[in-house]
Amino acid sequence: MNVLFIYDRFFEPEKLGEISANQEDLVLLFPLTSRESLTNAVEEGLRKRGCTVTVIQTAREIETSADTIREKYIQFIAEFPNRVLHNGKSLRDVFSIDKNLSLWWLGLVAEKNRLKTDTFDLLVQLDAVVRIVTSNGVGKIVMGCSNKRLRAALAHYTKRSGVRYETVSTRGK
Repeated sequence: MNVLFIYDRFFEPEKLGEISANQEDLVLLFPLTSRESLTNAVEEGLRKRGCTVTVIQTAREIETSADTIREKYIQFIAEFPNRVLHNGKSLRDVFSIDKNLSLWWLGLVAEKNRLKTDTFDLLVQLDAVVRIVTSNGVGKIVMGCSNKRLRAALAHYTKRSGVRYETVSTRGK
């Protein structure tokens, strides 16, 4: 079986025993960390168990997703307040201060500054994961990542897609 292992800097290599992977499994590592020493330790530990291991160039995959999604995301956010109606009024009109300004554009939903909200980053990470799962015939995702929103999104995705999903504990989370 092809297994996708997603982890971040809070994963401890000592927890590799929690991952159910067999000698015949191909384990694709999806590091959400730049700590090369952690990735090396994870790779070595899984190879010692007899697994075939491939390290995905995560930054490149996420950047590809960002390039693909960015314009669609911006367009969606721009059109959304006019499409959703409340009592016959668009969200833009509901939150209107005057004819030129709506509180809608000052809120975090419309915010595009990645330093204020991580929504776009999570979206592109999820998209990159889904592309890897689809293109590599992944049958199981193992999550060793501390981000609760990403874990929840992947749990939801795996229920709908039929991909098995497991979590392993992370430090302090």
